[in-house]
Amino acid sequence: MVGSTMPQTRQIEKSSAPAFSAFIYVPDMHPGFAPCRVPLSVAFFHPGLPGVEESIPDHAQGRLLYHPAIYPFDPLAARAVLREMLSIGERMDAGLRSGGASGLETPELAALQLFPDGSEMDREIQMAFASLDGAAHQGRKDGTEDGAEDSEGQDAAAHDGQPMTPSDVGFLERARVAAQKTLLLAWDLEERLEEIYRLQEEVAASGQSLSRLLGEGQSQEQMLDAMLTAFAHYGGSANGQEAQGVSRPDWKITLGAMAPFLPKGARLFSCHEIMGAELFERGLLHALPDSDDPVLRAFPKPLYAVNAPLWRILGRSAPPEDKPWLLETVLLYMSLPA
Repeated sequence: MVGSTMPQTRQIEKSSAPAFSAFIYVPDMHPGFAPCRVPLSVAFFHPGLPGVEESIPDHAQGRLLYHPAIYPFDPLAARAVLREMLSIGERMDAGLRSGGASGLETPELAALQLFPDGSEMDREIQMAFASLDGAAHQGRKDGTEDGAEDSEGQDAAAHDGQPMTPSDVGFLERARVAAQKTLLLAWDLEERLEEIYRLQEEVAASGQSLSRLLGEGQSQEQMLDAMLTAFAHYGGSANGQEAQGVSRPDWKITLGAMAPFLPKGARLFSCHEIMGAELFERGLLHALPDSDDPVLRAFPKPLYAVNAPLWRILGRSAPPEDKPWLLETVLLYMSLPA
């Protein structure tokens, strides 16, 4: 039984995460994806999977991780849910390809099409995930007894597939389930991209060695170019770049999924160039003068800040009635290229 022996440490209907004093990096989840030097005192989002700490290169040097105590899935259940989502994504992608349509590049991206912002899924997709949501309560830390119908299942039956509202029983739990699923997919996609980046670097290094061995003749250069072109679909680099042929999720998708798990009064940091450029264009960022604050002095310069509700940062035109967690105001420090 997945996760049935895990300690029950959460209260699913708790309105916000416990206090967390450190800065939290958004929207990338792996430290290697940040396009700037992020101080070790800034925490990266933990997806809730087992063994994550061992996969973070600078964790032994003190890198902080933010592991929300209100995640709905325990680590073993989270791993099982991720595997099932990837399986569904692979089948979805295979179906598109067999029908003559272009594929969705990776199982993670295919599955992300199912719930791009943690919102309600189409009824067919809800049915596809019904077995997951019906069984995964065994791995949730909500104290649900085996064989008991949880509030999510009761609500789905009562509403007959209609969107839930914040006043409905189980609304917050269901929203967090969808949000953690999105974070699991985003984490797995970043890991897949990291593998691609490593392969690209190995190919580039091999190409440079081959070039030195072959000399500088035109035919040798053409041979090297052809070899690198053959591997171009593995291309790209970390630090904010996009690998050719494999897209990264929109920053709003990941940040929107993080939002239900952020602590009240959260302090965030980012150097995500696309996110920063959009916030700057919308007039939300203001430049910060030099500060004697040791925390701010550790951030890369130039440094900007915005203190605003999450719905404004995410570019919504009005406060959302169906996502009360986006009404929370956060302090975001943003480092942009000079």
